[in-house]
Amino acid sequence: MPARLAVLINAESRRNRRGAGRHLAAVADADDVLLLERSAGQESAPLLAEALAAGVRVLAVDGGDGTVMRVLTALADLAPVAHWPALALLPGGSSNVTAADLGLPRRDVATLRALRALARGEEGNLTVVGAPLLSVAGGGLRRPLRGFLWGAAGACDLVREWERRCRRRGLVGHLSHLLMLARTAARLALLGPEGTGLAAVRCRPALDGEDWGEGRRLLLVATTLRRLVLGARPWWNRDGRPLALTVVPAPPTAALRLLPRLLAGDDRPPPRLPGGWRSGGGHRATIAGLAEFVLDGELFAADPRTPLEITGEETVRLVRPRSTVGASGFAARPGGR
Repeated sequence: MPARLAVLINAESRRNRRGAGRHLAAVADADDVLLLERSAGQESAPLLAEALAAGVRVLAVDGGDGTVMRVLTALADLAPVAHWPALALLPGGSSNVTAADLGLPRRDVATLRALRALARGEEGNLTVVGAPLLSVAGGGLRRPLRGFLWGAAGACDLVREWERRCRRRGLVGHLSHLLMLARTAARLALLGPEGTGLAAVRCRPALDGEDWGEGRRLLLVATTLRRLVLGARPWWNRDGRPLALTVVPAPPTAALRLLPRLLAGDDRPPPRLPGGWRSGGGHRATIAGLAEFVLDGELFAADPRTPLEITGEETVRLVRPRSTVGASGFAARPGGR
């Protein structure tokens, strides 16, 4: 019987080093499942090429946000997005912002059985939805990258600080994100913008051709996700457009007082945001002047002489529980291929 489901496991993940046996046991007797284990230093591309050649209908990716980003980028090198299998995101890494918004909430034997049924065309409690995919190109990059959450300026410092204070100590997941957010807000309140440890950068963002002007920015975030860590939605006036872009000025005038409202977001135009704070939805953003950025938790160097181009024009098919489809804002599509 040809494989209908492939399961890609990131063996480098601390969580998977402890729990990969459950996955092996769950699929050990299944001749319709292709198990792909990525070991330390191994590229995902050969494993994904094997899955595409086998004609799998569903590809389950078990790992963190960085693993998902590398899988998406490697798949884009191998085939157009329209030819990819449906993707099931299983939270199995240190950071799982993407899986929290777009993926499956559990990674147990029952989930794998449901995925096998979906791959055979039996939807059950799982279905396939279309979700916009982020593409990052330009900036001196060797090839376009794919992911769901992009950031620059202070976002890079936050990732480095999270790596140092949380990940290296084994503190991961939503609790680590909450602690980092609380620490940053407290330092902002007590020490001001200079005490947060976030470095501002001078750059020039634009959204769908509208120039947002050159200036010092403390934080830039672009995403196709509907919500970020802890359910935050720090963007306004998205109005159904695939890409959300938010730019925080330096210094962030009155940011602490308005922080709860700013993180809540809305599809309507923003109500009197602080000077220099810009937020909106679109299809294409360009950012000039950046020397580094972060995509799905991974840091990348960029050439500040060449603008980065961020788009949300591709649609990937994702497996989701039926109970979350209405709340996600994504449209359900038939399972399989």
